[in-house]
Amino acid sequence: MSGSTISAATLSTGSGTLRRTPGFTIVAMLTLALSIGAVAVIYNVLRNVVLDPFPYSRSDRMVNLVLNDASGRGLRGPYYSAQEFLDYQEQADVFEDVVGRRSVIDCCACLLGPGATGRQS
Repeated sequence: MSGSTISAATLSTGSGTLRRTPGFTIVAMLTLALSIGAVAVIYNVLRNVVLDPFPYSRSDRMVNLVLNDASGRGLRGPYYSAQEFLDYQEQADVFEDVVGRRSVIDCCACLLGPGATGRQS
């Protein structure tokens, strides 16, 4: 027997069983539908909360600014004072917008590329 013959026979037997037991068929279909719906809801919650936590359009284009010297040693960032943040916000001409989030430590400046808008405080 070839693989396609076995598959056709299995499908024929399975569909015949489902037609003979409509109660089981309904329960099986409802279980599958509810399971698929639950997985979709869980995926969307995880995606929106864990994988894409920023409330900005095109948040994948956000960058975090860290200043380094020639040797690669970090001079400044990723946290900035409120005054430094406001200076970046006023003087940034390479980025569409400079947004920040107030944290316990300091004000974190995030730079947005073209197409992204919004400000979070």
